[in-house]
Amino acid sequence: MDAIEWLQRRPLGWIRADERRFSGLGFPEIPWHHHGLLVDTDHLCSRTAESIWRSFVGDARVQRFERNGGAIPYSLKLAFSSSGDWSIGGKVLKKKF
Repeated sequence: MDAIEWLQRRPLGWIRADERRFSGLGFPEIPWHHHGLLVDTDHLCSRTAESIWRSFVGDARVQRFERNGGAIPYSLKLAFSSSGDWSIGGKVLKKKF
């Protein structure tokens, strides 16, 4: 986040959802992975964000948000289940509250 905030020259907010599905045999059907939405990054190139993520964390697929494109429901689809987790945060949210 620090690198992207530096590029954007402002604090940002984010929504993060962790997801994993089990096969029913005690093994993950879908391995632990993360979905995220960045708030207020209208001038950020998707390739730049993907490159930054890959350099720190590993595999990534970054896409630009499309209104009515389903990104929020898709990202949070298992966040509230027993095998998921979620959080909302970032510097921009801390300053408002």
